[in-house]
Amino acid sequence: MIYFILMLSDYKATEYNNVGLTITSYGVVGNNFSFQVDLPSFEYPLGSRTEHLTLAGLWVGAININGDTLVTTGAIDQYAGSTVSGEGFEFFKQDSVSVYSSLPTSPYYDPLNAFSEQDLVSSFNDFTGTAPEHNPLNIEVNLRAFLWTYSYIDDIVFLRFTIINRSGGDLTNVYIGWFSELVTGNRDFWGDQFARTPFFQHKRVFFVDSLSLVWEKNDGFDTLATSMAGFQFLGYVQNDRKVVLADSVSFLWFQWDPNANRTDVDRYRYMASDTIYPNVDDEYLQYNPYPDPVELIAFGPIDYIPAGDSVVVYMAAVGGLNERHLLDNAAWALRAFQYDFVLPAPPPSPRMVAIPDENRVTLYWENSPEDFVDPFSHEKDFEGYKVLRGLSEVYDSTWIVLRQFDMVDSIGYDAGMPQVTNDCPEELGVETCYYFEDVGVKNGFRYYYSVTSFDRGNREMGIPVLESSYRQNLTEVIPGARPNLNKPIRIYPNPFRYSSMFGGVYIANIPARARIYIYDVSGNLIRTIEHDDPNRGEALWDLKNSSGFPVAPGLYVVVVQDLDTGRKRVARLGIIR
Repeated sequence: MIYFILMLSDYKATEYNNVGLTITSYGVVGNNFSFQVDLPSFEYPLGSRTEHLTLAGLWVGAININGDTLVTTGAIDQYAGSTVSGEGFEFFKQDSVSVYSSLPTSPYYDPLNAFSEQDLVSSFNDFTGTAPEHNPLNIEVNLRAFLWTYSYIDDIVFLRFTIINRSGGDLTNVYIGWFSELVTGNRDFWGDQFARTPFFQHKRVFFVDSLSLVWEKNDGFDTLATSMAGFQFLGYVQNDRKVVLADSVSFLWFQWDPNANRTDVDRYRYMASDTIYPNVDDEYLQYNPYPDPVELIAFGPIDYIPAGDSVVVYMAAVGGLNERHLLDNAAWALRAFQYDFVLPAPPPSPRMVAIPDENRVTLYWENSPEDFVDPFSHEKDFEGYKVLRGLSEVYDSTWIVLRQFDMVDSIGYDAGMPQVTNDCPEELGVETCYYFEDVGVKNGFRYYYSVTSFDRGNREMGIPVLESSYRQNLTEVIPGARPNLNKPIRIYPNPFRYSSMFGGVYIANIPARARIYIYDVSGNLIRTIEHDDPNRGEALWDLKNSSGFPVAPGLYVVVVQDLDTGRKRVARLGIIR
């Protein structure tokens, strides 16, 4: 058995739209619920803690110049949580996963290398590894996962596989397959060790021929896992010829068996079978035992891939809140492929900075979205901004629209644009910017803010009003005092009760650069806290000592030292049961 050395640079997950999908540098999609990888495998909706996939991978089968029937598999049946390597995991790393983005607000902003709002790029091959039983096709694969945050397509991650023949001879009768173990379960329902729980025994698997879509949902036992997800083949491109694959993909499933001994000839025969197996649904299970299915969708043959030439295969990972939503999203994925991914797009969210203060948060943002040209209509169609606030990182019922601004142009509400200031945060890098004050928020409470952009739509072209994703500039803010050198140190809540909803106490009116010492009444140093934040004059003490254990009830002395002047100020804190 050959094992990979786990490197976090070999794992990245999409995070800009509603799908969290792990991409690796060695061909596996998903992370097999490995405890070593703190990323979503195929989480949808992102932040919901509902997973839909252990692992998946590309299968490529062909006849080489010697007449050998060979198949390279990117993934096969495997125990959840175990290492995905060795026989059956036959692609090997060429480069670590790189991330690019077309969004100016993104830390991965790279307009030269980005295709979409978030691209995850990796490359791998089947000829540099040492799996002893593997007879390689000698192919190289470049994978680009890409996505957009537009409202009609933000439940989709696209996968583009460029398969290059490095064998030195033609590959003929080429079949392409996609192996997956789709399984839906919520981590909160099953617990963090859920990969070792019976949630694998609740799969329901379906295939939609017209969309080349295999999808899965929970049978209803897991009451938190109500969403569903799947994979679809969209088509392929060879020598500038595009082929749409609707109604021409086979669907098979097998009983999960990590000890299955499937030869290359077996795997090739599966992909070439032109078969559609029955759905593993409630009706099927009335008459058959539960098979714990893993899935294979496949198409072909592609007549040949000449030496040094390539074929580009497009897929989509699709989520849905219900079956109708899932199928609508899959239809959009197919349409996007047919349109060459030139899609109606909203203006991007602006770069935004949130400054907390006492019972107040001020948002500042720049105006670059107003110059955005829609790639579909080729028009500047910016219309306005929305200011949003929520109590969760996930867009749920706590989110509200604080204010909507739009241009006075006889379109929409003509509410007018935001106020302008010349006192902009340095991080924005502009001399003038917009601002909005959210007054009356509670100090010490966690809030999430976003400023989105929306366009005016196009009725003649049937394009609705489109709005950028709240995730693009999502910012966590805890209101509280600004840095202060002169006011007395304030601690709240004080006294602190261990039954309080707070996770600790806030030490307020501190300098931007401070060191906080916490002593018990005997003068023993309990904890030291470093603070360095030009916009925030508060620090949180989680009521733990330097060893990470909760402190006992009693009286404590808090000393705040200004690191720039050396000046110290003192306050006292009581902790009670």
